[in-house]
Amino acid sequence: MRETVNVMLLPYLEQGNLFDLWDFSLGTLYYDQIEEVRLATVPTYFCPARRSAADAAPGSLNGDSLGAGPHTLGALSDYIACAGDPSGLADYPVGHPAVTGIAPRLPANGAFYMESAWPTAFGLWGSVRLSMITDGLSNTIFFGEKHIPQAGNDPTNYGFGNGPADSSAYNGDHAASFRKLGVGSPLARGDIDPALLLYGSSHPGICQFVFGDGSVRSLAVSADETVLGYLANREDGQVTDASKL
Repeated sequence: MRETVNVMLLPYLEQGNLFDLWDFSLGTLYYDQIEEVRLATVPTYFCPARRSAADAAPGSLNGDSLGAGPHTLGALSDYIACAGDPSGLADYPVGHPAVTGIAPRLPANGAFYMESAWPTAFGLWGSVRLSMITDGLSNTIFFGEKHIPQAGNDPTNYGFGNGPADSSAYNGDHAASFRKLGVGSPLARGDIDPALLLYGSSHPGICQFVFGDGSVRSLAVSADETVLGYLANREDGQVTDASKL
C-alpha cells in the first residue's frame, strides 16, 4: 500500500524532518507507520477559509482501514491530487494487464495515479513524468480543494474526518486519496452538496486548483464538466486555457 503525494511533498514544504521519519521499507506503508508520523499535521495542507491544522485534530475518524482491519487514524488535508478524468482508470498506466487484458480499460490519464502494486514486474513507471503531460503543464490540473460535505446539511457541522470524503491525507491505499474531474465528476455546488469524492471549496461559487506550472486558478463551480475533464486529462489533446473560463 503506497503513500500519497502529500508525503512526497514534505521535503519541499520545510517538513524534511517529518519526511525522514517515514519508513518506506514497510509493506503496508501507511498502516504500519508510527502514530507520530501518521498524525503529523502540516499547516500548508489546510485552507484557512475552512479550517486550520488545529481544527483538523485528531485526524481521520473512519475510512482508513486495510481490508477488514481496524481504522488507522491519520492526519487530514484540504487539498488532493488529480487522477484525471473519469474515462480512465484511477490506477495503472499503459502496459498493465488491467489496460491490455481481456476487458481493457483506458489507462490512468491524470497528473497522478495510484501506483500499481506491481510496477517492477511489468516494467512500468511508478509515477507520471513531466514528459508524459503532453497537454502542457499550464493546462493540466495537479491539485485542488477537496469537497467535504457538511454533516446533515448543518452549516455549523462539517463532516471533518469522516471517510471517504475526509480520510487521511497520507493514505494512498484507497480511492479517497485522489479526485477525478470531468463528465460524471463535476465540482460540488457548495458545502451542503451531499455528493462524495468530488472537488469542492468553502469559497462561494468557486474552487481553487494548482496547475502543473505552479499557477493557482479559481474555477466556477458551474464550469462545464467536459471542459473540466480536458483540464484534468494530461494527454487528451484537448488543450484548454483555464484562465479564459
